[in-house]
Amino acid sequence: MHYVEAFVIIDASNMNDKVPYLEQPCERCGGKKAISKVRNGKLQNLSGVSKIEYSQIICMDKTCQKEFETRLQEKTEKEAAIKLKREENKAARVRA
Repeated sequence: MHYVEAFVIIDASNMNDKVPYLEQPCERCGGKKAISKVRNGKLQNLSGVSKIEYSQIICMDKTCQKEFETRLQEKTEKEAAIKLKREENKAARVRA
């Protein structure tokens, strides 16, 4: 199963003006969203280590979520085919 991972940096100065991401309607069907899984991680940067929370957000409408997963799978397969073709072309140029 594929899910959208959202990492949102919130500007605290405009906190009252923004609607939380989870309360915004689904972009595809207008339905509600829900968090299906939360993971915590660490990211090494120049000032040390930052703690990051990854949330997998899904649409509550099962048909909408299924359509999203299908399109994401097609996109992933297409990108993999393009990458393979690019590697084949690069190998052919090196041999020539």
